[in-house]
Amino acid sequence: MVKQRLSSYGVTLPEIMITMAILGGMMLVLGEVLQQTNRFYILNRARHELQAEARGIMETVNRNLRQAKTSSIKIDRATSSQPYYSRVSFTDVNNTNYVIYQDNKKLKLTAGTVTDRVLSNNIRYLAFSFPKSDDLAIISVAMTLEKTISLQKRQYALHMASEKIRVMNE
Repeated sequence: MVKQRLSSYGVTLPEIMITMAILGGMMLVLGEVLQQTNRFYILNRARHELQAEARGIMETVNRNLRQAKTSSIKIDRATSSQPYYSRVSFTDVNNTNYVIYQDNKKLKLTAGTVTDRVLSNNIRYLAFSFPKSDDLAIISVAMTLEKTISLQKRQYALHMASEKIRVMNE
């Protein structure tokens, strides 16, 4: 009678070992899932920030370029170390001179006497071009933004944006 009572309430060593093995396996999987979720969250947050930054830059460039005089638009590069077609300069209807250009990883805007307002610190590539050779009132702007994620130095978030802008003052 005593023997039957002990076996019905006790736990054997193999049962404890199996339970520990299952819990250990679950903790390994849970740790990996949490790590992947954290990485996914950080990467998506960086992409979202770059998208918002790209929208703001495009709005600023679009607003200023639309007011340009078509005959004053010049596309080139600031220095030989910068990419081709990475600078546009023009004069607007109020005779204010504008220069928008890439300087390493910075996108800068110079308007009249205000010099070098930094629009972005995350520019990887910027190009201005005339998509139609017979219509110089349309300017194509292409840019790629890049951001290094601080927790994982090897991963980057990229966002590419391209837009055609029609100059309103021909």
